[in-house]
Amino acid sequence: MFFLTVLGALFACDFFSILPLKTVLSQLRVLLPVLYARPVVSGQDVLTYTHTFGSRVWPGDTAIFFHKNNIKYLERCEVGRFSLMQKTGLASYLRCEKIHLGFSGINLRWRRELKFLQSFVVESRFAGWDDRCFYIEQRFVDARTGFVHCQ
Repeated sequence: MFFLTVLGALFACDFFSILPLKTVLSQLRVLLPVLYARPVVSGQDVLTYTHTFGSRVWPGDTAIFFHKNNIKYLERCEVGRFSLMQKTGLASYLRCEKIHLGFSGINLRWRRELKFLQSFVVESRFAGWDDRCFYIEQRFVDARTGFVHCQ
């Protein structure tokens, strides 16, 4: 009985847009494997490593004109940023030093829209750093043609 009450409350929160259940579940599905991944590069390779992951424009990602909604680009950037930090081993170092990451600035430049069901690849790499920030460059590249849609 308790389970049905909790399930009903979750669906009510989703219906009234208090807690977008579909978004939370999709982010957990994507981020949980990233959080438990082992580093794959070390040393000087960290500076030149480019993390890539493929995705597609799904119905929940589209705006009214069936192209990718602008805020959904930032969701994929977040996954790419987490993955890059984890694969380079920087996430475990930051966790041990109790350093928390956040955005200090975001700059997106769109060149062409991503259409409904179009596949794309998100490329993430370190562009540089200084005493206060890491600078990460991310690109949304068409999986078939290699055209950069957003950078």
